Amino acid sequence: MKVDELFEKFVPINRKEAYYTATVLPGIVCRDNFAHFGRFLQLLGIEGVEIKANADDCNVQFFSEYNLMESIYWDYPEMVSDDDPLKKFDKVAPDIVVFISGPTSHLISIEAKMFDRPKRKKLIAQVKQQEQMINALEDIFKKRGNSLSLQKHFMVLLPEGYFQEMRADKYPVITWESVLDIYKDVAESDYFHKVLSVALDKLDSSKKQKKKSTKGQEIFNKYENLSLEYQYMGRKGGLSGKLLKKDIEEGTWKNQPYEVGNEDKKEKPNWFPVSEFIKLVRQNQTT
Repeated sequence: MKVDELFEKFVPINRKEAYYTATVLPGIVCRDNFAHFGRFLQLLGIEGVEIKANADDCNVQFFSEYNLMESIYWDYPEMVSDDDPLKKFDKVAPDIVVFISGPTSHLISIEAKMFDRPKRKKLIAQVKQQEQMINALEDIFKKRGNSLSLQKHFMVLLPEGYFQEMRADKYPVITWESVLDIYKDVAESDYFHKVLSVALDKLDSSKKQKKKSTKGQEIFNKYENLSLEYQYMGRKGGLSGKLLKKDIEEGTWKNQPYEVGNEDKKEKPNWFPVSEFIKLVRQNQTT
């Protein structure tokens, strides 16, 4: 059975952001014990770097969801104090951190988004915090007696559609699609390469459909059988509005068209999670 058929017949594909950076991406770029990692570095604009990943002869460190404060307190509590400035990074965790030692060493921080769509200002602020954390990590290198010729890289990894909104900003942007493409000849038949391909296809499909209206009964049915392709829906007045309340109380929600989509529209009062709509329908059915 093909990978995409498994998602259709059994466990639905994971929509958690962290799954794609902590599992799918490493499964592609670190395959064969980093044998093809140079391709990923090429996407980041880093050329001519030797990667050694043998456990007894290694120059690379690869982390996902890296929290500096937790890590340094865990292994080296003597290096920090109660008023240490590292505490301001307790909530800062780049999706990917890579360190490569060499004549010129490289320290890479990547913030990635797959389904999430924060405002540009919020995303840039997030990466700026990560830049400060990486600068603090460089200071820790020095405290531990490491004198390095170090290049730091701060990147954003996004789907192609979202990339168009971010490309003019300070931090370089690469796309998930470019990861698929550059590994296609060596990993196209690999599990995680196909997982990413399926996810991007679904993302593209849902984006095309996001402004379409779907009747409430169809939304309910697809939610129940785990085949729903969107997470949010809209009705004038929002979740607590008079119109939605009337829809549910009178049962007209079944044939009422609702706008649907996958973008988090918390800042738009007419939009709300489909799951909240389902709760209201079920509550009304039990009364």
